[in-house]
Amino acid sequence: MKLRHETKDPLAAMMRSRRAEIAKYRWCEGERLGYDIGAERAEREWRRRHASAWRTWIRAQGIAHPIVELIWTQQDEIEKFKWIESERRNEDIGWERAVREWCQKHYEAWQYNILRESKPPAKKTARAPQRSLQSDHRAKLSASMKKWWEKRRNER
Repeated sequence: MKLRHETKDPLAAMMRSRRAEIAKYRWCEGERLGYDIGAERAEREWRRRHASAWRTWIRAQGIAHPIVELIWTQQDEIEKFKWIESERRNEDIGWERAVREWCQKHYEAWQYNILRESKPPAKKTARAPQRSLQSDHRAKLSASMKKWWEKRRNER
């Protein structure tokens, strides 16, 4: 017997898929190395090595939840920021520090660009404008979110 959330919730299905992929990676690496690498290490390594391909597969299957697409976009921006800052400082700044600093410096502008159709006011500095989602991608994301909400409303 299938539970209700297993059959109707695409977000739950996507998260189960992610957990299953990490478990497979953990098992394969454990077999290769001859010992269990642990859940944290497996997740960290899987994210670094395989998460991008998994995201592509999820999108191809059509089960990528619109809100998750938004989160993935934010994570991609944080990863870019982490790489740039680590290179600039000649040391790895770590994920937690990258998230804190990105949120302090860029979250407000990112949120403004993602959630609103209008453009933000011009910045006072001479730096290049922040890269955000292109208008056609934003429109696709908005349309998919509307479609998802309508489908959800009709299921009730």
